Amino acid sequence: MISSLFLLFAACGKKPEPTPQGWLVNGQPVTSAQNIVLSAGSSLYLPERFTVEAAADTVVRVTEPKPGMFHIHLLYGTAMLQQNDAATVVTAQVDARILRLRSARFLLQKKAAGTKLFVLDGALDLETAGNKTELAAQGENYSEFSPTGAKYSKAAARDAVKYFPEFVNFRRLVAAR
Repeated sequence: MISSLFLLFAACGKKPEPTPQGWLVNGQPVTSAQNIVLSAGSSLYLPERFTVEAAADTVVRVTEPKPGMFHIHLLYGTAMLQQNDAATVVTAQVDARILRLRSARFLLQKKAAGTKLFVLDGALDLETAGNKTELAAQGENYSEFSPTGAKYSKAAARDAVKYFPEFVNFRRLVAAR
């Protein structure tokens, strides 16, 4: 009983995360550090520095752990993430995997069946349980993660729609605007 009360007080005393500054969702300022729901075709971006484009309904959270350093957590959905400014420090996370970006543009999908990652440009370091793997557009650039394990391979950029069919409709939606 006493330990339960102690945990309750500790949870209530936890400082809420500050709202990251400068980020926009479809042109409107982000007003919360909580989950952001992006409908297919919508964007979350830090002007001229970083962009998240949702190809399907997507749930993300963006936080600013240190001033000028941003962290994007993909909770569910399919999105294209692009680092436009190499000086902007952004990490991405899906499940327990941390992605450290190096001027990268990549597709990321989190669904109940597993996670997929496809690097289109640049490179990133994938960190899982202390193990680091480099994924680059010129080398191994595609990975799938499921409860049974991980698979890494090299794939041509034109094959991205084979692995992420949502992007066919996404591109049509963007072209129609």
